[in-house]
Amino acid sequence: MRLAILGSGYGSKVLAPAAKNSFETVSIPFENWQSLLKDNVLFSSIDAVAIALPPSIQGEIAPLLAPHFHLFLEKPLAGTLQQAQNIQQACKKSGKIAFLDFSFRFVKPFQNAHQLIKEGKLGDVQFVSVTWLTNTRGAQLGYNWKSDIQLGGGVVNLFGSHVFDYLSWFLGILPSWFCSKTSLIPSRMAGGKLKEVTAPDTCSLVSMNGEGIPISIKLSSSLSINAGHLIKIWGSRGLLEVRNETTEFLSGFCAQFTELDSQVKILSECNDSRIDVATRAFSLFQRIIHGEKVEYPSLEEGMKVQKILDEIHGHLKENR
Repeated sequence: MRLAILGSGYGSKVLAPAAKNSFETVSIPFENWQSLLKDNVLFSSIDAVAIALPPSIQGEIAPLLAPHFHLFLEKPLAGTLQQAQNIQQACKKSGKIAFLDFSFRFVKPFQNAHQLIKEGKLGDVQFVSVTWLTNTRGAQLGYNWKSDIQLGGGVVNLFGSHVFDYLSWFLGILPSWFCSKTSLIPSRMAGGKLKEVTAPDTCSLVSMNGEGIPISIKLSSSLSINAGHLIKIWGSRGLLEVRNETTEFLSGFCAQFTELDSQVKILSECNDSRIDVATRAFSLFQRIIHGEKVEYPSLEEGMKVQKILDEIHGHLKENR
């Protein structure tokens, strides 16, 4: 089975080496993406396409590829809800698989947390807190698409899309959110000149979900000192924590569970690289294409997150 990979950054550095155990791969520069449709030899040789491009660009080209190829898509699904709906309609019409790269679903501590909640060991969920506070996009970094809200940048899209997905996976529901935001770094260098950042790098979200469980989320990519990624879920039978105090995106997580009147129990630790995690995702993607009936992050999960992002961005525009 042959996979085309679009994107020279994350696509070539992570997806290409990760996919080689499950697919024969060919890398295609973004500017040549139309060759997938216009080059008859290439068109007939490709079974699936992995897109590693900004959300707004993925939202433009995925509907054109969906009639012909299975798709491995980055998160968020698109730059706007309308773009995401276009992808959904194209995939529904063609019957092709659309697989969302929600990476944390393939990290062992998150899988352990999901399983513990699913088995009822946590009991009734009482309160949820997520803090993901890093300095990964410090002031020394220049302007790129992650600074541009129109291209799908900003911490709500980049971090929030992951958080909304794993909370939906853990809890089974996604509520509405109240959001406040700011840009700690309001401008970045672009071509020797300062350019205004339009995508917030820091935000705080508070919600009450459908069952009355309060949820607090704090996100930042531009703080002076890294504070890591910490999830705490209090239940009637104990406290579940998934934590990573390093600056790494996926490596360094630990899951632990503290039962009532009991010591902390370590569920698992993870030092996998991004390539290791993406390798597991591609293995599942291949199995899904071959017809295996197993749970996977599908277009439905991508649309759930996209609708939340659309709602949040709508509120932020109204409150400017």
